[in-house]
Order: sequence, then C-alpha cells, then structure tokens
Amino acid sequence: MADFALNLQTELVELLRNDAALTALIGSNKVFDAPRRGQRPPFIIIKSHDFSPRDAIATSLYDHEVELEFWHARGARELGFQVAERVVDLFLAYPFGVNFRAVRQNHRHTKTSIEQRTGWAKTLIGLRMTIEPLS
Repeated sequence: MADFALNLQTELVELLRNDAALTALIGSNKVFDAPRRGQRPPFIIIKSHDFSPRDAIATSLYDHEVELEFWHARGARELGFQVAERVVDLFLAYPFGVNFRAVRQNHRHTKTSIEQRTGWAKTLIGLRMTIEPLS
C-alpha cells in the first residue's frame, strides 16, 4: 500500500509543478516533497501524508489525507488564498491514478497564519482522497 501512497504523492507534486497558473503565482520549481535546506519562500511542500485502510466489504479502499504547506515572504494572506484555490481546483479536477482509482476527492480545510519570527505567511491546505487499488 505504501507504493500507492508514494505514487499519489508523486502525481500531486508533478501536477502542481506543471501548472502554468500556479507557476505564475509562485514561480517555477517551487513544489517539493520536503523543503530543501535553506529554501526561501515562496514554496509548497507536502507537510504530511497519512493513509489508512477503510472498512469495505466488497473492495479494498484506502483513505489518504495530505496536508500541503505554502510559505511566502509577504505578510499578507491574499496570495495564500489564491494559491490554495488553485491547488484545490487542480486536485479536485485531476483523474489521479494509473494503478488505483480515485473514489472520492475532498478539500478538507485551508488555514493561514503568520510566523512571528520571520514574518512569513503560511497557508495549510488539507486534502483528502479515497482510492481503490486496481491490481
């Protein structure tokens, strides 16, 4: 099952990296599984990715919860909301999976905060997906 989680995560990173509208907002090559050491904003990272089996009688289903963090140096939340809106639109419209089928895709939450020490703004984007393995 970990293979499906890694495939899903890889697809999500590539989807976001290759979107022209998102690139226009944050710049190119600014989406990572994890931040590079010393990475300066703006950037998007996968903060967490949790998955668990779902109780299903006729099939094997798995719930995936992915939380993305978008960091930017402006102390305003407007850019964070614009980026979150684009990420959610892409996530909900994309037909994920070569080895699995997306049964359901949801936007769970968008949360913003300002980091006190640096003044950087952080936007958390919570996504949820239920998948069914095809093999």
